[in-house]
Order: sequence, then C-alpha cells, then structure tokens
Amino acid sequence: MVFRSKLTISIRYFFFFFFIFLAFPDFFYHAPLEGLDTSWNIAIHLAHKYGLVFGKDFIFTYGPLGIFQTRLPIAVSKWVYLLFDAYFLFTFSFILSKIFKKHFSYGLVIFVFLAMITAMYESQLIWLFFFFLFHLFSFLQEPRQPIYIVQAAVLSIICFYFKVNLGIVIIFFFLAGISYALLRKKLNGKSYAVALISYMLAIFLSARLLHVNLGGYVKGSLELIDGYNDAMFRPLGGEFVIFLVAALLIIGLIAAWFIYRLRISVRERGLIKNADELFTYGILAASIFIIFKSAFVRSNTHVYFFFKSLCLTVALLYLFSPQTARKRIVAGCCWLVLLISFWAVNAIPGSFQPYLRIVNGSFLSLKIQEIRQYFAGLRDYDSARAASDSLEIRNNDYKSIVGDHSVDIIPTEISKIYFNGLRYDPRPVIQSYSAYNRYLDSLNNRK
Repeated sequence: MVFRSKLTISIRYFFFFFFIFLAFPDFFYHAPLEGLDTSWNIAIHLAHKYGLVFGKDFIFTYGPLGIFQTRLPIAVSKWVYLLFDAYFLFTFSFILSKIFKKHFSYGLVIFVFLAMITAMYESQLIWLFFFFLFHLFSFLQEPRQPIYIVQAAVLSIICFYFKVNLGIVIIFFFLAGISYALLRKKLNGKSYAVALISYMLAIFLSARLLHVNLGGYVKGSLELIDGYNDAMFRPLGGEFVIFLVAALLIIGLIAAWFIYRLRISVRERGLIKNADELFTYGILAASIFIIFKSAFVRSNTHVYFFFKSLCLTVALLYLFSPQTARKRIVAGCCWLVLLISFWAVNAIPGSFQPYLRIVNGSFLSLKIQEIRQYFAGLRDYDSARAASDSLEIRNNDYKSIVGDHSVDIIPTEISKIYFNGLRYDPRPVIQSYSAYNRYLDSLNNRK
C-alpha cells in the first residue's frame, strides 16, 4: 500500500510538471512586420513609447496591456514580459495543484491533456478568463480563503486593460460575485465594503499608471464593440455551417443540463439551497454566450475561438457542480463538449490539427523547440529593442520631408511609420476601417 501511495504521488507530480511544460509560453517576442494586424500590434507599442493616453489619444479594442498579446521589442522592458509570464505560470500551477488535489484521476489527466492540446496557441486572454472564473467560483465555495478573491480581482483588472470588451464583462462578473457573496452572507458588510472600495481604487490607480482615461476608454471601446457587429459581420460560408451546428449542439448540451438543474431546484424547493450552483451556471451561461458571439460574428476561421475556449470553460462545469451521484452526467457532458471541440479544431480550414500532433508525437518536439525559441528570444531581446530604437536616428526619404514633426497614416499601414522611425501621433481611432459610427468618426474629425 505504501509503494502504491508513493507511485500515485510520483505519477501526480509527473503530470503536474508535464502540463506546466505544455503551458509554457510559445515565444518571448515577435519581430515587427508589415500588414494590417501587425500594424495595430505596432501601434499599441508606439502608444506606450510616445505617452499616448488610452481612451483619449488612442482608442482600440485592445488596451495598454495588449502588449502581452503583441509581444514586440518596442518600448517595453523584457522584465515586463518576464514578470507576466512568471505570473501566468504561477497561476496555472496553483490552479492545477488545486484540481489535482481534489479531483486527480487518469480520466482527468486525459481530459486536461486533450483540452490543452485543443486550446494550444490560443490567446493568453482566454486563459486569463478561465483563471478568473476558477478563482471567483472557488471564492464562493471557500470564502475564508482570501487568495481566491484577491486573485479574481487582479485577473479581472489585467483582463480589463488587456482587451476592454471582455474586460468590462469580467469586471461585471466580479462585482456580481462579491455582491452575491454579501447576499449569501459569505462576506459581511464590512468585508464587502473593503473589497469594493479596494477594487475600485485599484482600477483608478492602475488607470493612472497605464495612462488610461477611464471614461473615454470604456465609452470608445463600447462604441467599437457596437459598430464591429455591423461593420465586420460576415455571413456563414457553406463549409462553415457544420461548425455552427457543432457549436449549437454544445450550447444545447450545456443548456439542457442548466435547465434540468433549475427544474430540480424549483420542484424540490431548493432554489436557496442550490443558489451557489445556479449562480455559477448563470455566469457560465453568460460566458458561453459571449464566447459564441465573439467567434461567430465573423463566420470564417474565427469560429475556432469558440471551440478552443469552450474546451477550457466547460471544465468549470465539472469542477464546480455539486458532489452528487449526478456528477457522472456532468462529466459525460464535459467529455462530449471536449470531443466535439477537438474534432472542430482539427477540421476547421487552416487548423494546426492537434490530432496529428498527438498521433505522431510531434507536439513534444514542437514544444521543446518553442521553449528553446523562448529563451533565445529572451537572450536576444535587448539587441532587438536596441535595433528598434535605432530606427529613430536613421535617415530616409520620409524623414527628409517630415523632419521631427509627428505623423499619422491613412488608412491602416501603421508599420510604415515605425519602420521609418517617425513620431506617431494618430487619430484616436487608429485605423480608418474602425471608425464604424458617428461617435468614432467625430473623434477623428476633432483630432
């Protein structure tokens, strides 16, 4: 028995470090390039470089912490990236250790492995969203553990300044969570007031630190979100209809379970008794709707976002459902969602096909190569940043005309400003196609 116990512990540690290995960042930085998306990547860094105020001088769907998405060697110290990566891995390790301690089994190991392979190369933002939800739900289960509410607050603020459309929703979830905790007497009035005041103060202080005009940041981003739905909508192409069917099947599975549990609670007069479960399901339902909407506004390869996100989010359904005999039903639902997501990510045109990477074992060699590239990038970062800074002192045809004056560019190729070492001072809505409506166009008109 002692041998079996030690073997189990050894296996658990093996998979713990194996999953940290899989979660390790794929790269340390990107080289700046020309192009539409790479131009707004560059623009976020130039905003930091020239002290532009987000929400006033610079309005985009990504905020000042969007640098963790873009990862360019422009105006950002390597220590900023290192600290963020360390925080990401620490948070991932903390969550994984909690899950293993409470739920470890070989079935769980297989589920986590497939979910991580499916979600591989997804934006760290969706991982941060998953981390946030885990900590928020854990706080409702264990309100005496302050690390959960503190981490949920920190993660929500990071997400808010990372990408504002999802960040606003996460802030709402956090406020709803602590308000629910007050109503359920998981927090007393004094603790609630301290948490709320501290949270609001942290948002305002971080806004000053990150050069953010909060009113303009929220207003401009909401206008971008609203206009995006009309301006960027793309009808579902024939080859993508099957993925809509798959997404609706997933939503139907989860909705059926939510409705079933709600009916049971009503029939057994257990709405108050099951309030934590129902509140958790409500937050998950809202999250799934947001993920679905984000993925299918542009019905092309963007739909992969839904499936990659859901294979992580659905795990919370199992982790935070009550420990009853019906847990097997929840587990079955989660497995179905994962398998559908795994199939979809393999089948979507242009996918990296995780199935083949598992079958031929290439995910291991690729990950080893990516980790090597990460440390090579860390080693080379200072020289890359120095090369970036040197662009300002190089002479070229544009500088002979513009001199030291500031410039903007129409319509979208902001990279031309960067590569010619010119001083960036843009219209607030930085790319022409993003001035979707009267309000956004008026901001550019005034500038």
